Amino acid sequence: MMNENFYQNLPVLNNYADVADFSNYHAIPSDWHIIVSDVTGSTEATGKGKFKEVNILELH
Repeated sequence: MMNENFYQNLPVLNNYADVADFSNYHAIPSDWHIIVSDVTGSTEATGKGKFKEVNILELH
């Protein structure tokens, strides 16, 4: 799938059960990266209104 229109070309899922159908999954463009993390204390922080601090990645 081309990088330019990646999101536009994804299928629209009308039924929640469709997330279990692996044919609806697509590889990301080869120049993309996925970062997964678990922020310690994030539930408490978002409860204090610090949603942005928990969910935004800043590159320096």
